[in-house]
Amino acid sequence: MWQKTISVIEKFLPPIREHELYMYLIVRRSRDTKMQLNAIKTIHEAIKYVESGWVSALSAIHLEDGKVLVKAQVHHSQSLRKKELMPWGSISSNKTIIAGHCQCTAG
Repeated sequence: MWQKTISVIEKFLPPIREHELYMYLIVRRSRDTKMQLNAIKTIHEAIKYVESGWVSALSAIHLEDGKVLVKAQVHHSQSLRKKELMPWGSISSNKTIIAGHCQCTAG
């Protein structure tokens, strides 16, 4: 069920623009502190990480309700010896980023 071919993933993954990422990473408020996340550094560095090979094993699954779950393996930014991280995200068919998580320190 999990698709690992980019061409297949692109067919059912809604195109996410910078605006959707901005809303999720910058405007969204923390559940704990109720303050805006303001993770602008994350947006600017994301493309660099992918292009540099830090992100691998991208896969996605299209659920019956229209949502798409995406996961990947990501190297630690401070250590290549540590086991890769396994971040994931959930995107609705209307391009809304529902959730995302990583077991890294920042979460």
